[in-house]
Amino acid sequence: MKCLSQQQLIAYMHDKLPTTKREQLEKHLDHCSDCQKQLEQFVDELVSFGDDGWTDDSFSETFEQDIINKIHPYPVSVLKQSVAHKIPHKMNWKKRSIDIMKKMTITVAGLALVVSLGTLVSPTFATYVNGLYNGKTDIGLHVISTKNSLFSDYKNADEGLIHAIQKGYSKRLDLSVTDQGLTFEVKEVLADPLRITMILGVKDSKGNRIDLSELYDEEEISLKDKKGNVLKPNQDLANNPLYEQESDFWAHDIHGDYIVLERALFDFYGKEKALPDEMNVELNVKKLGETNGNWKIQVPIEMKKAKEATKTKKINQEYTSPQGLKISLKEVVFAPSGTQLIMDTTAKGEDKEFTYELADEQGKNTTAWESPYFRGAPPVDKPRPYESSNKNVIDSLTESISLAEGSDRWFHTFTPTSEKMTFKLTSLIIGEAVNFQTKLNIEKLQKEPIKVEGQGNLFRFTKFNQDEKAAKGGSSIDFEAVFSQDVPSQEVINVSGWKLKDETGKRIIGVFPSGKTTITPEGNVQLQGKLIFDNGGKLPKELTVTYDKVLKQNHDVQWEVPIHLEKK
Repeated sequence: MKCLSQQQLIAYMHDKLPTTKREQLEKHLDHCSDCQKQLEQFVDELVSFGDDGWTDDSFSETFEQDIINKIHPYPVSVLKQSVAHKIPHKMNWKKRSIDIMKKMTITVAGLALVVSLGTLVSPTFATYVNGLYNGKTDIGLHVISTKNSLFSDYKNADEGLIHAIQKGYSKRLDLSVTDQGLTFEVKEVLADPLRITMILGVKDSKGNRIDLSELYDEEEISLKDKKGNVLKPNQDLANNPLYEQESDFWAHDIHGDYIVLERALFDFYGKEKALPDEMNVELNVKKLGETNGNWKIQVPIEMKKAKEATKTKKINQEYTSPQGLKISLKEVVFAPSGTQLIMDTTAKGEDKEFTYELADEQGKNTTAWESPYFRGAPPVDKPRPYESSNKNVIDSLTESISLAEGSDRWFHTFTPTSEKMTFKLTSLIIGEAVNFQTKLNIEKLQKEPIKVEGQGNLFRFTKFNQDEKAAKGGSSIDFEAVFSQDVPSQEVINVSGWKLKDETGKRIIGVFPSGKTTITPEGNVQLQGKLIFDNGGKLPKELTVTYDKVLKQNHDVQWEVPIHLEKK
């Protein structure tokens, strides 16, 4: 069994996994020392910088305690705490959005109702050329209004989905099955080699729409060819603790009176003829709200036209950084609902993060990628926890899979791009070991700021905040830091490895730094934030504060790869 990805561990730390996935992850953690070490490191280094909306006023009276309440559900064996594990209530569909990990639980079975869907795509749209986003009009292709699509007012629809709808790659349906006075419907479907997306609904016997927040995950899903054979993904990509059955690949989101159900198809990459021209998505629903029943629907999917419109460009070029990070660009897929860049990365050490952009023929930056991890895990109060400074990235179709120790395969998906562009590596993230330590007298800190200088940098610890009303004693320390820019091309972006000990030498678990970075008029990096932690309701006399790493963004890199799709 492959080890857990960073996305999965971060989702677990934010309590964003459904019960079944959380239990599978914890079972894996019980015997995997590598994942235990990684999770403990994440807990120590929960950092978020670059939040331009951060202000002192945004730190509410209960904010520290809210965070502390969030960070308790980690395994006792990992955090070495005596806190009993809290089993969350069963999560409903409303609480698990398509933005959270893109992998939520619905479960699997076969079906009896067979309904013919016909073609998903009109022959008029057999050729997908360029797209709306290259500033050119597609010759011979008619852009369809999205007004007749149920996706038209879907707030979480990405631009790639809308683009595919405009090109005619969605189809309205009228599939339904009734049991126990409730009618389960499939209203619309969109499919291409990157995804399958459906809109579902439920009505009562009077035709009224059911509150979807009361629909629980008592469903089964399977993906089969026309002969009834189960379609199996590439095991190198799907052999993951959170991908144990077909339903694990599907995500769902509330859309007004409907549910949007989506499956990214990244796990079929590299498997010859893995996706047939015709296939079926089989749904077997066991419970709607509080009503047990049996609702079965088979949704035929016609993929042929979308596959014909999809183009692939092989790249197979590599770059190796001085720190030993190897980036292998494998290929680019131009599909109706997005442009997907597939790459492998292999790192010898911890320096494995980077940024890049895709520029059009005029050199304009149309898309950009920044790893969400080098700035650390985001604050738990953020509604979209995995965003960074990416540009035109489709989060639900972006994924990384661990192939071997230190090696990952990335599927980066963007809104449809020009078929002529250039990949430009823009920076590498380098970690520098440091040895910062200072002692803070809390009584003094409550009266005045404490200044500390070290290695040419200045720290000001400005305030100690104690939430006396909180049962668990949430506390925080406000701080400011100014880092001198020794090398102009290397910008300090983060400080990690924060640790706190009280006056007895006891380590305080769950230090959660949160803040932002800015550039001073002198060109130095200023870091402002808070160290949020749980001190058990006790006011410490003294705290020893340490951190062991400074992350720098090195812009002095040069690697460009032209990506031009040849005309046939």
